[in-house]
Amino acid sequence: MVSRRMMIVGGVLVVAIAGIGIASMNGDQSKSKNHFTAAMVSDTNGVNDKGFNQSAWEGLQKWGKQNHLVKGKDGYDYFQPKTVADYDTQLTQAATAKYDLVAAIGNTFKDS
Repeated sequence: MVSRRMMIVGGVLVVAIAGIGIASMNGDQSKSKNHFTAAMVSDTNGVNDKGFNQSAWEGLQKWGKQNHLVKGKDGYDYFQPKTVADYDTQLTQAATAKYDLVAAIGNTFKDS
């Protein structure tokens, strides 16, 4: 079951992503890309864990739709490691894809 603390942290993440996105869209328009992109890297439980990962993914989807973005490289997406050993690889892939923001969801990313 999702704890109240996890729901609050998930909500804060969503608000932060939305705020950064709005600030980015109101900022420098000289870039060829005129919208903000975001991705999350879940832990190994994935985005359907009925917990923190899922609430973060649902929040990111809602933010993306509110900003008329689509799931994928030019909008919002998630990366899901199969094992803890894959954390660094998935974080690197998300960063290499040049999302404006990449969030690692969960406390198991401490060492990564």
